[in-house]
Amino acid sequence: MMRNLTYFFAFIGLIGPLELDAQRDLPIILSTQTSTTYYTDGSARSNSRMFFQLAGGTEQRMGFLGRRMGKHLSEVDAVQKEFKSFQTLGAISQALAFATSVTLISAVFSDAVDEVTGEELGWFQVYQWPIYCGVGYLATGFIANNKLTKTVELHNGLIGDATHPTYIDIQPLTFNPSAIGPGLRIRF
Repeated sequence: MMRNLTYFFAFIGLIGPLELDAQRDLPIILSTQTSTTYYTDGSARSNSRMFFQLAGGTEQRMGFLGRRMGKHLSEVDAVQKEFKSFQTLGAISQALAFATSVTLISAVFSDAVDEVTGEELGWFQVYQWPIYCGVGYLATGFIANNKLTKTVELHNGLIGDATHPTYIDIQPLTFNPSAIGPGLRIRF
């Protein structure tokens, strides 16, 4: 009995990595779901979540900084480099979001008086750090989102995008997050 149990766990230990390698060869599709709740006082609250889907599978949550999706990405250096860049910029963006909140709260509750001269400070001097942190948060979040898109584009380009039919499409102008300009798009 113990011998059979050992063989079973050894078999499961060998199958797990093979299953993950098979999933690395599937195209990834990103999607965002937004839900809005409307309240009786006229206010509303929106919640947005990003999901990924392996071709033919169900939508899954990405996890914090894409950790759940990362194990399905190709192991090619270019893809992994873009993904690590996305994770780094995403972490910086989250830190700046926290810094924006902290500096805004401290600015709101400050007495707005210069400690050295005793003069009253202008609104910009009081709120400059929340503004800087907020702009940094938005900028790094935008760049991180572009890095995520480029990561998925690289992954799908390396394995071939099996989610679309074969066609040749010539476009005079192409708007793509990673390139703008005249282009030729061929998918097989």
